[in-house]
Formats: sequence, structure tokens, C-alpha cells
Amino acid sequence: MAIQPRIEPQHARVKQRLYATEKRSRLSFSSGGLATLLDGGGKPSIFAKALLDVLKSNSTVVEGPQLHAQVAQAVCYAAQAAQFEQAPQYAPIQFAGHESGDFLFVPRL
Repeated sequence: MAIQPRIEPQHARVKQRLYATEKRSRLSFSSGGLATLLDGGGKPSIFAKALLDVLKSNSTVVEGPQLHAQVAQAVCYAAQAAQFEQAPQYAPIQFAGHESGDFLFVPRL
């Protein structure tokens, strides 16, 4: 029986990211489901503001699910403060050829 080398967490993360970039990504990142959503009233919507804020404050590579989690948290909090319910969605687009790939958001340096 061959002994498998221990893969360091950082190396595993790089390997996972390389795999994600080699596969087709057909994902939707939307401000919410089919319900009525909060509008910005002439300003960016709470979704757009949260998305821009997260991207601007980012200093490392962020994967799609991580970005969604950060944006969703900010949107849900802002919507709740306005006594509204809104939950951003991040999911594969059905029948579009999604192959388990993902998007990586890389900050400008």
C-alpha cells in the first residue's frame, strides 16, 4: 500500500481553485428570488452596494460562494433594518452546461 503525502491546507486550496477554473461555470448571482426586492431609490440597491463594498474591501482571491456569503449577510442585515426580507441567490443555472466550475474574484493591486 502506497503512503499518500500529506497535502497542506494551502496547497489543497490552490488545487481546488485550479480545478474550479478548469471546469465550465454557469452560475447565477442575483439580488434575490422572484419576490419584490428593495430598490435603491436613485442610489445603488442594497445588493449592488453590498457587492461593491465587499469587492472593494477585498485584498485576496475570493471564490463565488465566499463572495455570496459576505454579500448575503450585508443584504439581509440592511433589508432587515428596512423591515424587508431579501436573500441573494447563488446557484448553477439549470440546463446551461454547468460543470462544477466556479468564479474567482481577484482584487486589483
